[in-house]
Amino acid sequence: MNALREKPVGQELPVKRGAERRRSQREPVVTVGTLRAEGDDQDSGRQVIVGDVSLHGVGMRTKFTLELEEMFTIEIGVGPLHLTSRLKVVRVRELPDGTYDIGGQFC
Repeated sequence: MNALREKPVGQELPVKRGAERRRSQREPVVTVGTLRAEGDDQDSGRQVIVGDVSLHGVGMRTKFTLELEEMFTIEIGVGPLHLTSRLKVVRVRELPDGTYDIGGQFC
């Protein structure tokens, strides 16, 4: 994979800033997801709205806050388009409407 990132002779690669630093492209979606406390099989889960997904993580909106570095299992979708993954909370931002913008990294 590093060969794909090598700069051509005489050219500089642009410095990635902000959203451009992402390792993979975000795919916008609007779907329901379920967060479950990691390792708690009895946890019925908490519903979230998933707004985007990439190979490395997910952006979601919640009515509740989460703590940075908290670990969860997230389930997104149903049927053949079902994703279940471990997730680490890497961004929490309270929005003016009282909801939370949460970023999670797949692990």
